[in-house]
Amino acid sequence: MGAIILDKRIVAALKGNALNDQIKVFQQAGAPNLKQKLPQKADDKRKAFESAVEMYKKGGWKIGGSDFSDAWEPSGEEEFDFGGIDSEESENE
Repeated sequence: MGAIILDKRIVAALKGNALNDQIKVFQQAGAPNLKQKLPQKADDKRKAFESAVEMYKKGGWKIGGSDFSDAWEPSGEEEFDFGGIDSEESENE
């Protein structure tokens, strides 16, 4: 599974499969608010995911389960290209 993304700018821009993939990674890592059944609408999923990131950053939970040593946070100098993360097909899942 991919890296955990902890950058709010990137999290807020995730859509479709990229959003669903990150939610799955966070579920496997033990995010407590993502254990229950998730909303169907992408905006509601994103809000739940953003909440999981906030809870993690505030120390509300720790990464458990698989090895997520590749969790990514920006260095302040890095730029992220949002191209290719938009998927209209899975947006309505």
